[in-house]
Amino acid sequence: MKRAEARIKLLEAENEFLKKLDALEKQKMLRKPSPPPGAIKSSTIPYVNLRQYNLHFMTRYLCKMTNVSASGYYRWLRAEEARQLREDANEYDIKLIREHFYALRGKARALVIKMRLERESGVIMNHKKIRRLMRKYKLVATIRQANPYQKLAKATQEHKTCPNLLQRGLSRFLCKLNQPIYEKVSSP
Repeated sequence: MKRAEARIKLLEAENEFLKKLDALEKQKMLRKPSPPPGAIKSSTIPYVNLRQYNLHFMTRYLCKMTNVSASGYYRWLRAEEARQLREDANEYDIKLIREHFYALRGKARALVIKMRLERESGVIMNHKKIRRLMRKYKLVATIRQANPYQKLAKATQEHKTCPNLLQRGLSRFLCKLNQPIYEKVSSP
């Protein structure tokens, strides 16, 4: 009876694993945006299934079935606390980043936020970490768009050099600007 129950659990885990893989493949085919932060990645599905169905006695079999090494599974288990601590630290950091990002009305990029964090909050944070967290939580700075009227004026060359109607005699001044500053001294 216990064997039959274990077999049923195993089949349920396999079935759920295949459903999740199928959903991930469909998502890739449709090119949907990446899953939200904290969502389960496809590489962690076998680990989650082992824990969810309490199948620790079938670890090697399930790892072999999903092409995951058993040592990788155990390494993943040992690193869970460190992952959780890192996530907690990232949550605190993203709160600070969001605070400065929204204080600048969404017009700040990573380096501006880095300098504001150092100056106002006294927090030293690597700009690469700020970029990674901004990308992860989809904080995108709005960039000022080019003025279309200025482009139009340049295209029509409306503001080119105007004719010298006043005859101010600026040619002497322009000639002095074109002369070299240092003159070579000829040796005797």
